[in-house]
Amino acid sequence: MQPPLDALRWDDLRVLLAVLREGSFSAAASVLEVEQSTVSRRIAALELAPGATLFDRLRTGPRPTELAAALRVRLERVEADVHAVLD
Repeated sequence: MQPPLDALRWDDLRVLLAVLREGSFSAAASVLEVEQSTVSRRIAALELAPGATLFDRLRTGPRPTELAAALRVRLERVEADVHAVLD
């Protein structure tokens, strides 16, 4: 079941962006100053939408899917817009 659009939160999307940038859940957790379980939980929540697999979980670490790679560009624009509003 896909989460409603209003259930998406910037905090969850920010976690996704951190994992994409840092290359692992644990490194993202460190940068965000949260527990790795929090990162895992937030990514899992985003993946509840049908077909929304964001990472292939490999022994070497998470590998972004095409969907996650495509979202990265958009999330970076959203982040820039949020920072512009706050500046």
